[in-house]
Amino acid sequence: GNLIGLDAGGLPDGNELVGVYINGSSNNTIGGPGNNDRNVISSNLQQGVQIAGGNGNQVKHNYIGTLTDGSAASPNTLAGVYINDLSPASGNIIADNLISGNLGDGVTITGDNADANSVLGNRIGTNLARNAPLANGGAGVSIRVGADDNLIGTSGNGNTISGNDGDGVDIQDPGTNGNLVRGNI
Repeated sequence: GNLIGLDAGGLPDGNELVGVYINGSSNNTIGGPGNNDRNVISSNLQQGVQIAGGNGNQVKHNYIGTLTDGSAASPNTLAGVYINDLSPASGNIIADNLISGNLGDGVTITGDNADANSVLGNRIGTNLARNAPLANGGAGVSIRVGADDNLIGTSGNGNTISGNDGDGVDIQDPGTNGNLVRGNI
């Protein structure tokens, strides 16, 4: 994996903008199941990961907003993961990540065309061991401005959403409908 926003020794050395920016592209994979596939995406001056439109992208098995061992914060200045609809953004999967220590929300999904995205099996607002808070500065997950039909956990693959400075899950604004939150702790 890569260190994005950290130097080769794992110390903060953030990028001036977003750690990983997907703009209108589809079917990209950020991270993977093996230790050598995992990215640590921290200390960036905007979001850790931003999907600004695009479908079927996967962000999996990364540490976003922490140091390389997942025990302490190395925050991205805004959200850990931010999905917005500069072009339609649907079918994106955010799964099995540690998303903690960011100064904004852990995960933000926003906009009329940010629909049918999934947030599954993540640790949001805890340390890697899930035994202590490692708060995001905002909500664990925020869905707003007309984002519809997004899935936050399932009965078999829920998220641990705990210890954040804002709401655990925040769904707001007119037109933000049909989102499903279940199986989370």
